[in-house]
Amino acid sequence: MTQIKVVLSGFFESETNKFQQIFSFSQSRERSYTLSDVTPDMILVNVQNQEALDKSLAYTTQHPEITLVTIGRTHPENQSTFHIAPPYITSRVLRALDQIKIEVAIPDNKPTTTTTVEATTIEHDENRVEASNQYHVLVVDDSPSMQKMLEIELSQVELNINIDFADTGEEALEKTDKKHYDFIFLDIMMPGIDGYEGCKTIRKNPDEKKTPIIMLSSKTSPQDEVKGVIAECTMYLTKRIAQRKFQGAFRKLSKGWFTVAWVEDRQRV
Repeated sequence: MTQIKVVLSGFFESETNKFQQIFSFSQSRERSYTLSDVTPDMILVNVQNQEALDKSLAYTTQHPEITLVTIGRTHPENQSTFHIAPPYITSRVLRALDQIKIEVAIPDNKPTTTTTVEATTIEHDENRVEASNQYHVLVVDDSPSMQKMLEIELSQVELNINIDFADTGEEALEKTDKKHYDFIFLDIMMPGIDGYEGCKTIRKNPDEKKTPIIMLSSKTSPQDEVKGVIAECTMYLTKRIAQRKFQGAFRKLSKGWFTVAWVEDRQRV
């Protein structure tokens, strides 16, 4: 587990408490965030507080190893690579921060040694796909009708796709142990191992650390989406899935489209 130390600059106490609450949901994830008073890995600054913004810009210019993320309705031009706009929903904020590569010191008697920590939920090994010119997709759902619907949707994508099906979470784990998949569609409500637990377990497989996992659920509450983020899913889609939305989401995934700007368009269907 990698813990990212965060300093907040220019926020009111109520806003600070909000971010502290958001970060608390990340503590069980592979990449977690915590407020810190020591040298941070990341600074989140309120763009409405000009003094705090100027100081943060100056500090990160002197310390380029620290990542600056601006927070607010407007994105200061040419001042920050990363920006998060409201609303500050837990799942949106964590996904946005997960997009950012952070240099974290590794204590191994060489304090200057660093390693690049990347968000496992957004990276996609395109070279591996291009080498075979075929995408291997796993659809995990205990509903035959849902399996058929996804098969039809995927058949309309202009890609060479090979689809495997699993009826249970246990079967999905068996398949991912034996074969690497480029995309996994994972139902949440299943007998035995549910989608949340299945996603967490799949992420423990080194071959699937960066595989896009799309959770499918009839649940629409923000709490359910947060549970998906904590389980490290890539995208959360609610059933029934509109064809246009599904096709657009899959094209973006297949092109390695995920960037920090993704948080400006919440991918809920």
